[in-house]
Formats: sequence, C-alpha cells, structure tokens
Amino acid sequence: MSAQATQPPSTGTRARRKPILRVKTGCFTCRNRKKKCDETRPVCSGCRRNKIQCRWPSPQLPLQSPPIANDSPSLEPPAQSPTLDSHKGRFSQSFDVDMGIEEVLEDSLALDADHEYVDSDLLRLQSSSSAQDLPLQFCFVAPATGVSVADHDLDQLDYGLADETQTEVQAIQSFEEDETIEDPPIQDSVSNALISLSGAHLGQRALIEPSPSPVNPSILPGLDAQAFELMGHYLDRTAVSMGNGSTTANPFIVQLIPLSFANPIVRELMLSQSASHRAVLDAGDQSEVIAHTYYTKSIRLFRKAVNDYLTGTESNPLWVTIGALIMCFTETAKGDTNGVIFDHIQAVGPLVTDLLTKLPHLLPDGLRAFVTEYYVYTAIISMISTDPSAGTGLLLSPDLEHKAQSLAESGYVGQLCGSWLSLLLLIPRIFDFGHRRVAASVDPPFPAADDFLNFGSLQFEITSFVPSPSASSEVTICGYIFQQAVHLYLLTALGVGDERQVTQQLGLEHTLASAFLYLEQLPASARINTSMCWALAVIGSCTRDEERRELLRQRLQTMFLTIGLGNISSTLSLLEHIWMRPQREQSPWIICQIMYEHEIWISFA
Repeated sequence: MSAQATQPPSTGTRARRKPILRVKTGCFTCRNRKKKCDETRPVCSGCRRNKIQCRWPSPQLPLQSPPIANDSPSLEPPAQSPTLDSHKGRFSQSFDVDMGIEEVLEDSLALDADHEYVDSDLLRLQSSSSAQDLPLQFCFVAPATGVSVADHDLDQLDYGLADETQTEVQAIQSFEEDETIEDPPIQDSVSNALISLSGAHLGQRALIEPSPSPVNPSILPGLDAQAFELMGHYLDRTAVSMGNGSTTANPFIVQLIPLSFANPIVRELMLSQSASHRAVLDAGDQSEVIAHTYYTKSIRLFRKAVNDYLTGTESNPLWVTIGALIMCFTETAKGDTNGVIFDHIQAVGPLVTDLLTKLPHLLPDGLRAFVTEYYVYTAIISMISTDPSAGTGLLLSPDLEHKAQSLAESGYVGQLCGSWLSLLLLIPRIFDFGHRRVAASVDPPFPAADDFLNFGSLQFEITSFVPSPSASSEVTICGYIFQQAVHLYLLTALGVGDERQVTQQLGLEHTLASAFLYLEQLPASARINTSMCWALAVIGSCTRDEERRELLRQRLQTMFLTIGLGNISSTLSLLEHIWMRPQREQSPWIICQIMYEHEIWISFA
C-alpha cells in the first residue's frame, strides 16, 4: 500500500488518489486494458484481434458535457477527495449506464493495488453490522495514537494480500505480453470496482439501495467459482466433520467463517482444508490436483504471515494462531502420515499462550473458549504418539492447563471435547506416570511412594467422572466411552503381559467390557464419532478377542465412509499393525513404536 494511501485522512474518511488516466480516448475495453485504441468503430482492431467485446461510450452523451446542477455529474477528476454527499448524488442521478461504467472503470484503475484492501474492509464492515455478536471487532490490536482505526485495519490485512497482489500484477503483465489471451469479462471489473467504491465512499447504504448498474456485485471479491464450491463444501461437509455436534452452534462455522471474511490467510487455509477433505471423499485425480494447488498456496501465504509476525511487521498473533490451528486439522483431514501436524502443534503452543494470556481483549468469550479447546484437545490427543521414554512430549503450559481446567469446571461442552474435557486433562498426568515407569533413569526410582498416591488419585478422578447433565444422550455415551479408554490408558501404564498381576488383568477386562457395552449403544454413523479415534485406538490396542476386533474394524470403516477424515482410516491401519504383535506387547503405550516402525506418524485429533 502506498504511503499516500496510508496517511490518516483529515476529514475522517480515507483519502482517494486522483485517477491516473493513461488513455482518455478509445473504447472502454482498451481503456480498461490500458491499451492504445485505433478508435475504429464499431469494433477496434485490438478487440477484433483478441476476440473480445468492444464497448464504446453512449453516443447520446458527449464525453465532455458541461456539468448541470442536479442532472449530470462531471467526469473530470475532482481536485479534492469527494465527500459522501457528492457520491450519493452521483449514484442517485438518472444518467446513461455506460457513462457510469466509464467512471467506475477509471476509478478502479486509480485504486490499483488498494482495491483488494478496500474490498476486505467492506466485507469486514458488512459482517460486523449484520451480526453484532460476531468476533470481528475483537480481531485487531488497538492502533497507535494518531492512526485511524480504518487505516490500521487495512494494514492488518496487508501482509496476507501482498503475495496475491503481486501474483495478480504478474498475471496482468503476462496478459499484456500475449495479445492472443482473452481478458476477463469487463463485467467482472465493473462489479469489483462498484464494490470498491461502495466500501470506500458510500458505506453500507450502497449495498441496500438499488444501484444504477445492472451488474450484481460479488459477495466475496477474489473468489472464483471453484473457491465458492470449496466454501460450500466446507459449510456442508468439512465443518460438520470437524465438529462432533455436541452443541447446536458449530464453532468451525460461527467462529471461523467471520474470521475468514476479515483475513485472506484464514480464508485460504479454510479453502485448503475443504479441498483436502473433498479429495479424501472423492478420491479422484482432479480433486487431488485442486487440493494440492490450494494447499501449496495456503502454505506460501501462511509462511509469509509467520515471517511478518516474527519480524514484527505484524504484531497481532491472532491470524497466525488461528492459521496454525486450522493447518493442524487440515493434516487430519488429509490423513497425513508424515507427522506434519506435530510441527504445527509445537509451533502454535506459545502463540496460543500469548494470545489467551497477554491479549485476551482480542477475543470474545466464545472464540476464546474455542481456541482454548482447539489447542488443548489437539495437543493432548496427539500426546499418545510421543515416545514416553524420551521425554514429556507435548505438555501444556501451566497457563493453558489452568484455563482449560476452568472451562472443565464450568461444565463446558464443546464440539471437540464434548463433555469430557476433565478426562482429557488427566492424560498428560498419566503420560508422566508412564514416562517414570519406562524411562532409563528417574529420580526417585520407580515405583516410589508418590507414584502409588498418584496412581490412586488418577484412578479415583477417572472413575468418579460424570458427564454434564445438559449433554445429549450421544454425548453422554461418548463421555463414558472416553472414561473407559482413559482408564485403560492408566491401567496399561503399569505394563501388560504379566500373568501374575491377576488384579490388573481383571481390571483391564472389566474396563474393556464396559467400553464395548457403551460402543454398542452408539451408532457407528453418528456424528459424535469424529472425536472417537483416540478412544478407539486405546480400546483396540487392548482388545485380544477377534470378534471384538471385527466390531472395531466395521465401526472405523463406517466412520470413514460417513465422516471422511483421513486419520480415521489411518487409525484402522495402525490397529492392524498392533494386532499383529505378540499379546504381551499390545497396549496403548506401543503406539509410538508402531508409528516409528511403519512410518505412520498420525494424530488422533
């Protein structure tokens, strides 16, 4: 964005640069393409050569007609920035549509690269006015003294649009070098220019009042038909697959969609996630190509955003934090087996901590709770993939653990953790307990007196778990399934395969039987199953009976066909490898070793 465009306007509105009219004669098509026109009517040689529509000013009105008060607006660029009233008058008069289009085209040329930023600002204004409860107004750091909020908000979008703007400029240059390539329809330019002018000078009233132009403005400028399809798939399938339906409002829609209007990086990452999910469902070459294209583009934009944040160009951690969280579930949707999600989890942890502890004013309560649940759920569920003998893995910071504990105590029910957030918060403690048993050297040596106390405390908290009374029946059943899975995780932390441990073996069998009893009450096609991969992996790794294993196979296959997340099929592949091991080795604590041996690095989130 140029220096002139970023200066605070003195009148309270954004100052607009004067149009740069490189071509003042010829057809509208050549003017829009910044090409010299030979003015041959009805079709000039340039339009004839490129086989595009040749548009001319209406012959009824001369180009240099003198201004008449309240009748015909002047087409000469004003010496000062136009006021709101002058633009209202301009658009409310009855004059030839072609003349209005010409003025819009000239203004769109003058706006140049700022066009994208104005469109984004307009969409943000639309969202905040139509739904006051949406979190857009909380998404920006307060601007420094002397800088207008509008300018600051546009600057917040700058880092995400820089590469796209550069790409568009390069594309335009390539079009000009190759005269045989057909330009985009002129109606698209007119539509985008109208939206730009409406957002910059007319406010939201122009979106309500009828426009003299017959062209309908685009709702989301910059999105082509393919992007609209992906956004539709996200709303219809992807967001539904990510959330387990525990609540009536899906935060993957009500929280993330408004953020996608405010920031292009969030939008591109969501489109990439949708494309990856659709590719898994369709299993077609074309879908794979589209998914790869969007994934590559989103990675490029996200890297630039991270670099801007690290260098201080962007001081708001919201966008990179949300972006990294979205990328975690993009890998889940893809069924990534290379462990890329673990890099995202480790990188986003400090960002989430800073955002929730140092900048809580940026987030409304709903979004703050969702971000907390999003990271805590993903990090804890992924912890089982970490080698317990190597270290403490992906542990939560004390601040995040405290915030998550507060959510659990409040009876929080979420679309990721359901009503069992309190059970999830026990998993890091169980992981530490198992680490002490298998670590080469610990102080004091295992088992110590504190280890017995810790085991008893964990078992008491697990067995005394009661789901939220406000939860639905499916959420309640799933909570009890997680209870049995977490209990199995604790019992197997003591080791398996020792037939002399009769009490432990009886406890394992009783817990396993309870788990399958609850599984029988939960349909495999239920939406809540999207949160079941971790529990099924733990239960399956403790299952010795072939009949029960077949039940798990059928359930995971049905889940994959219904939900379509790639990590569901990867979970079944992992269990098949575990079931091939000797029974004395089969337990949840061997999952990391199986991943290492077969190079299946997945997250159950």
